[in-house]
Amino acid sequence: MVARDLLKTAKKLTMIPETPHSPQDQATFVVDVDDNDAEEARCGPLVQSVQRAISILRLFDSSHPEWTPAEMARHSGLRRTTAFRLAKTLEAGGVITLDVEGGKYSLGPAMSQMAYAWISEASLARISAPHLERLSEATRESVGLTIWNGVGPLCVAHSASPRPFRILMYVGQTFTDMANAHTKVLLAFGPEERRVKALSSVLEPLTPFTIVDPEHYADNLQRVAAEGIAYDLQEQQLGVCALAAPVRDFTVGVRASLSVVVSEVRYGPKEAGKYGQALKRVAAALSYDLGYRCQ
Repeated sequence: MVARDLLKTAKKLTMIPETPHSPQDQATFVVDVDDNDAEEARCGPLVQSVQRAISILRLFDSSHPEWTPAEMARHSGLRRTTAFRLAKTLEAGGVITLDVEGGKYSLGPAMSQMAYAWISEASLARISAPHLERLSEATRESVGLTIWNGVGPLCVAHSASPRPFRILMYVGQTFTDMANAHTKVLLAFGPEERRVKALSSVLEPLTPFTIVDPEHYADNLQRVAAEGIAYDLQEQQLGVCALAAPVRDFTVGVRASLSVVVSEVRYGPKEAGKYGQALKRVAAALSYDLGYRCQ
């Protein structure tokens, strides 16, 4: 009796399953173990259940933000029961959420938290670094990336020009004026209340070229929104010109502003066209890496 009790205890502690009682149970038990081992061997170091969950999550995008369990199973290639169990597991973790009335799943709050952590300032600078280098190499000018910090554009990444004369810009720099190209982009594509507040302030004349009339400045912002590019033609600083374009992320909204800063002696209509094309091309590539997909 004592030996039997000890054996039962040892089995529980080591998670050894009880021996099946019937030949049929024995056969079923052996087949299940063999199938699992074979499946693990095929997957190598990857966990198949996680791969299946990822296949479901990858279905969600801006074009297909909602799915029923049956649709998830069909488009992921999983069995309906497997898709249903994975959906319930993901729902319990807040990764996806169910609209009870519509019977469809959408991405949940946990995904938003992870996405914003991924797209934080530090991650944004890391992801944008090769794009800034590519733009600087293509233009041979200084380039920078800014985000709106509540006061104005904040520089979060920068790549200096390889030329001897370069425009000073540094990470952590905040532009508080409204004459620079970054401010124009982040106002033109930002929320309405941001524009209203900016246009109600006094526009200080930093140079003879600074736009100081609110109506003229508002018209300029409309052109920026329509053309997708902003210009600072010695408006902030004499001898310095700049172009900036919006950078979008997975939210579809404008996350940042990307710029090319040029000395006035190297800037003209030909350079404006060349730099503008390169700027838009790199801004689009960076937006794609940040999760933006054209509608």
